[in-house]
Amino acid sequence: MQNENLIELLSEALKFYADENNYTKGIVEKDGGHQARHVLGLIKGNEEKMQSYEAMFDEFENKASEASSTEDLVKMIEDLKNME
Repeated sequence: MQNENLIELLSEALKFYADENNYTKGIVEKDGGHQARHVLGLIKGNEEKMQSYEAMFDEFENKASEASSTEDLVKMIEDLKNME
């Protein structure tokens, strides 16, 4: 889902730069790359968030293998749902 959103966002930025009218009217010069920097910032934020989630999941997997009861697992799942 997130990859599809990123592809759509990148497509919109590329449409802006691909539109010849934006060059003849000076919009691209006024933009100065703002659209591209904005999209790149969103991608970087998304990548950082994904790395954070992967680290949380890895930590959960390690703790889950050490859990001694189903109650421990349920508590860990609840803790994982509340992480952000």
